[in-house]
Formats: sequence, C-alpha cells, structure tokens
Amino acid sequence: MVRKRKYFNTNHFGTQKANETFEKEKQYFDYGPLGKLREFKGTHPAAMQPKIESFNWSHQLNYTRKHKPGQPRFAHDQLRPRILSFFENNFLPEGKQIGGFHNYIKLGKGSA
Repeated sequence: MVRKRKYFNTNHFGTQKANETFEKEKQYFDYGPLGKLREFKGTHPAAMQPKIESFNWSHQLNYTRKHKPGQPRFAHDQLRPRILSFFENNFLPEGKQIGGFHNYIKLGKGSA
C-alpha cells in the first residue's frame, strides 16, 4: 500500500517531492487494530493458495482491539460508524447494510 501511494504521489507531485515525503514514513501501511473484525471461516479459491502461503508480514499487523501509541485514528473508529457496524453485524442478514449503495441490480431466479 505504501508503494502504491508513493507511485501516486510521484505522478502528481514529482519524484523529488515523493521521495522527501516517504523518507519520513514507515515502509509499511498501518491497518490499525484488527481485533474488532470477524474472523473469516470460509474457504478461499484455489488461485489464492500461493498468495496465502507467501503471507509473511503478519508481525506488522495489530490483532488487538487497542491503538498503538502514535497510531493514527481511522474514520471507522469514530462513534457513529461503530454503532452502525454493530447494528449491521448483529441485527441484519449477512451482507446487508444500512444506507449501503450498490451500482447493480440483483436478478432473481428465472430472470433473463
């Protein structure tokens, strides 16, 4: 993710400015506390197996529910999104969202 941001900044601000900006930053993206997320218990497609086996950066992830000192707060850590997520996860059918937007229409069985 950091490499992607660096390429983006290089395109918009130039190589020198991008290098100055990213010298000060960590070389990995901080995803924040992941302890609040539900554990995935499904199965992955076979095409994902090599990627899963090459996963070697779990030591950079924060699996606790608390922020590390100096860690930035994300928008999903604010009260309103947390309450909304609580209701969506506990009271709605799987995958339904309150105020969610989809740019497609699901066709039912028998639709052409």
